[in-house]
Amino acid sequence: PFLPKIDGSFFKESPLVSVQKGKVVNVPFVSGNMLDEGTLFSFGQTDVTTSQEFRDWVKDTFSLPLSDSEMDDLLKLYPADITQGSPYET
Repeated sequence: PFLPKIDGSFFKESPLVSVQKGKVVNVPFVSGNMLDEGTLFSFGQTDVTTSQEFRDWVKDTFSLPLSDSEMDDLLKLYPADITQGSPYET
């Protein structure tokens, strides 16, 4: 896990301690981290087991007007070989 390095300059104390003391600027932001979150959304898709089934599923589910070339690019990013892992370690 990522933990900030208390360097005495940028981080003078633990960010948690700063928040608890109210020593932070009130700026909203969104933060998150999830490794391979795509797998979570695929649990209900047990009938998609081939590249052709994936092509059909994407076109049917998202109603995207993708060309064959664009689908080829998508399949390169999301290969059928699970040993290659998710792209960008998502």
